[in-house]
Amino acid sequence: MQQIFHTPASPEEYWQLGKEFAFPDPPRFCPFCRTSLPLRKHGFYRRNALSGRGTRRILIRRYRCCFCGRTVSFLPSFCLPYFQITPPIPNYSFPV
Repeated sequence: MQQIFHTPASPEEYWQLGKEFAFPDPPRFCPFCRTSLPLRKHGFYRRNALSGRGTRRILIRRYRCCFCGRTVSFLPSFCLPYFQITPPIPNYSFPV
């Protein structure tokens, strides 16, 4: 399962930080079996992110349920599930 988390980081910033990126904490329950056991870190996998600045191989954090054994991947908000192309990130400027 893939879940998207919001990040203000650009694909370039995310790629540069690698494993040092501040990944979100996992949910307090498994989205599959609804067990209250905490999800554990289960490594990373690499994924292509195609943007206007080129292709980067970014790291995606994975978590694993201790009870049912299924995994959950956390995608940054600039990634689309099952696609490599990152959507353009608008640069909004709001009046103060």
